[in-house]
Amino acid sequence: MSQPPAVRQAVGYGEAFYTRGIETVFLLDQGDSVQDPFCLSVRRHFSVIPRISLVATRDDNLFLTAEDSEAVTVIELAPGVLVVLGRPEGRHVYIDYGLKIRIYDSSDQLDDPPSHYVMLGTVYQTARSKLDGHVGYRLFENTDTTIGARIRKEDYLVGVGLDYRLSGKTMVGGKGGWQRHLYSDSGYTDYDSLYAAGRLYYDLSLQSQVYLQAGAGQDRFPERPEHQIGDADFHDVSLGVRGKLTPKTSASGGVGYQRRTYLDERIPDVVNWIGDLRADVNPFGFATFWGEVSAEIRPAVERAGFAMHDQRFTLGVSRRVISDRWRGNASVFSGRTIYSGEKQVGMESSGSRVQDGREDEYWGFSTGLAWNTRHNLSLAVQYDYTARESQRQDTGDEASENDFEAGRWTLRASWNF
Repeated sequence: MSQPPAVRQAVGYGEAFYTRGIETVFLLDQGDSVQDPFCLSVRRHFSVIPRISLVATRDDNLFLTAEDSEAVTVIELAPGVLVVLGRPEGRHVYIDYGLKIRIYDSSDQLDDPPSHYVMLGTVYQTARSKLDGHVGYRLFENTDTTIGARIRKEDYLVGVGLDYRLSGKTMVGGKGGWQRHLYSDSGYTDYDSLYAAGRLYYDLSLQSQVYLQAGAGQDRFPERPEHQIGDADFHDVSLGVRGKLTPKTSASGGVGYQRRTYLDERIPDVVNWIGDLRADVNPFGFATFWGEVSAEIRPAVERAGFAMHDQRFTLGVSRRVISDRWRGNASVFSGRTIYSGEKQVGMESSGSRVQDGREDEYWGFSTGLAWNTRHNLSLAVQYDYTARESQRQDTGDEASENDFEAGRWTLRASWNF
């Protein structure tokens, strides 16, 4: 049984490079025509799996502005390779590298340097235990609808996990990780995050488990030593589930609560719910319906803010169309982001869009169609739409500079070995 993600949000490496790392060697189908074009099977103890995608996007509001939005067409080439030594369902080492090269930009306002992604990982399993670890790096430029801007960013990630079976029904586990996030724009602040968690599992069946997780961590802003704004220690506890609950229903993730205590004593503790839970059901064998709830408390990287609590709910469906080689998908989401900022600790605003009490409400939808040919080639088209409205809780004034509507058309052609 694969390890589910911790409630603490991980870096979404697959977002920009059309790959899921070692998971690409399994026959997985999430129904997303843009993000999941690869369904590969490793049959040897050493495999080299190349891939390449040609992706064209048309954004009608590239920089997520409230007014004077700019439409841009971008064409990118995304080659990559996955190397696996060992069996993916057993002991193995893997390295996954991806590259995004911009070959056309109708606006000529985007950064020219390519984006890079690399992840090195290993898994060691015995009859009673499983140890896994990975290190990763990503440099990319993309729109971030949570922040509400287009950003260029570097991510570093280190993680390790251990599961050990105590008896026929119970198992214990632990996870730890370190992340560093670096922004190229001076309007955003770099920060480091350290997190560790322990788990106690109980088997519901041969294919499913429930677990109790307790974790602790810290977020630090190296560039803010004078005020320590945003520097916090936090603790969380959650209940979760993973695996196939019934022959047609599966679930993974958990929900719980987190308390954040700030080094600046003028900032009160933040306590709210967190979660990352997804359930899939395939009642008739043709369509898969899924729902996802996510919530996290993390640093507000805009300079006047110290915390943001983001909550999102998503419903979706994917199913084959005409034949097994055609698959369509659709989803709709709604969420909100609540900010805490400098006003709460008695400081003057520095002109940042983040202010204490600001609340963003957003929603959107996505729909797409993918076709898998007989020659390891897949073609896809997808449309994504996001809208956001922002306001101050204390005054009710509209913060129009934070509002936006954005739509994106994506055409993708991918080949994998």
